[in-house]
Amino acid sequence: MSIFYRQLTKYDCGIRALSFILQINYDELKELWEWKDYCDFRDNLKDSHYQHFCVLDRLHTKYKRITLDDILCGNYTSNKTMCLIHFDKNPYLYQHWIVLTKDIGNSSYISKDYIYAHFGDGTIRLYSKDEFTKLFNSGWPQCAYIVGEGETITPWYQKLYCALVNIFL
Repeated sequence: MSIFYRQLTKYDCGIRALSFILQINYDELKELWEWKDYCDFRDNLKDSHYQHFCVLDRLHTKYKRITLDDILCGNYTSNKTMCLIHFDKNPYLYQHWIVLTKDIGNSSYISKDYIYAHFGDGTIRLYSKDEFTKLFNSGWPQCAYIVGEGETITPWYQKLYCALVNIFL
């Protein structure tokens, strides 16, 4: 799979990435997500990992949370794994959803020393394992999950968070 996705705003990384993984029309997912395109911090609240899990529940789609160790060992599904990374500037405010991949287009060489990711700007970026560990661990939440695998059930408190965010935003 060498189809890349592009964000349209700096706040729609999660919904664009999930649309890419699910191969669902963005506008349909936006409606299901109750996405409003605020283009400010409110979109960050709508793009939490809890929101992701609630949307997947509504779509009757399984997901399996995975750890940093799973990623570093290559135990994830290419083009089906969402991951939240955090940036140094302010790791709690500057976060970004990426899609992990093992498919880098025409190249048949994939190094086990790097993590490859669709970045949302039409590119695939590679990170050393040390760089990736820092991006993953430097903020909260540390979240990665595989879409279409597992039997995860979203807890009631996560559903409550989603309901309250949808009511007030």
